[in-house]
Amino acid sequence: MYRHKAELEELEEDLKEELEEKLEEELEEELEEDARRRMEELIQKNVAERLNSEEVKLEIQRRIEEGRKKLFDDVDLQLEKEKEAALTAGRLKEEQTRKEREEVDRMLEENKRRVEEAQGREALKLIQRQK
Repeated sequence: MYRHKAELEELEEDLKEELEEKLEEELEEELEEDARRRMEELIQKNVAERLNSEEVKLEIQRRIEEGRKKLFDDVDLQLEKEKEAALTAGRLKEEQTRKEREEVDRMLEENKRRVEEAQGREALKLIQRQK
């Protein structure tokens, strides 16, 4: 019986140790979770405070204005390029039209000269026939 009592006491001691270890682990996990939660809350609070700070607001405003200026500059540059391209295309078209007009004028002048020559020859023939 004594031996059985000793076994029971040992078993009771083992169970007690296991229970204490388990309680310590659970307590440690709870403490870690609580510490994590508090840390997260502090970080969120810190971030919120920083985002609401005047310095951050000014930085955000500066970046917005910088982005807006870059956008307008890019649009102005693109419009300038398109304007230059349109002007170049217009000049090329005017040049082509001028060349075509000069060619037509040259052809008309050549035709006029030929007609005058032909009329002159016909007039000479007519005069020679009348003689």
